[in-house]
Amino acid sequence: MTDNGLDIEGINTLFFDLDGTLLDFVEKEFTDRYIALVFKYFEDLLPKDVFYKGFWDGTHALMTHNQPDKLVLESFFETFGKISGLPREITQQHFTNFYSNEFKTIGEIASSNYAKEILEAARKKGIKVVLATNPVFPAIATQVRLAWIGLNFDDFIHVSHAENSYYCKPDPEYYNTLLSIAGSNPEETLMVGNHYLYDMSAKGVGIKTWMIKKNQLGEEYKDKFQIDYQGPMSQLVDLINSKN
Repeated sequence: MTDNGLDIEGINTLFFDLDGTLLDFVEKEFTDRYIALVFKYFEDLLPKDVFYKGFWDGTHALMTHNQPDKLVLESFFETFGKISGLPREITQQHFTNFYSNEFKTIGEIASSNYAKEILEAARKKGIKVVLATNPVFPAIATQVRLAWIGLNFDDFIHVSHAENSYYCKPDPEYYNTLLSIAGSNPEETLMVGNHYLYDMSAKGVGIKTWMIKKNQLGEEYKDKFQIDYQGPMSQLVDLINSKN
């Protein structure tokens, strides 16, 4: 692992994680507020323990989804439905109501980690940018999280979310799919993130990796994948701006 030495001239595509990377917040604080707020939209329908089991088991099913002919979101709804007994349309409507309303209040704990600066630098240099966030949220929730830092889907050539993804991190096919969508080669692509497993696993398909020096997670996987570069986002902005 090195703090510098990136040959930015050889990079034409950037993959960015969102939570903890472009979007700066403490994961536990976000998760605690999120689960408490979303339960309020189901408390008249389900006991708290049933909702929590359905939510977390559904999330696990989504993240371990390995059915290439079915979107990852389907695994969540199938598992949640089996545990809760609620019809799919009721469950989906309540989640959508939450994401359309109270979810945005969590943005008060979030801030930008050089997000606009780095995207503007990439645009000026003709670098393709993909939002490679783990697709555990539906499109509407991803849009809201981007809005917290003044961004939207149009700032990227592709945004992964639970309604357009068939794999989650750290499955190699997640990254292979994004490479195909971007029309990019792995050796010309840099994955930037804060999680030693979910983000640095991009190295497994030949993508170069950059671990940001903030909000680092998954320490138990620190030695699982080679990390090519490590540094703050501000350093990456400067490198991109220096590109010919």
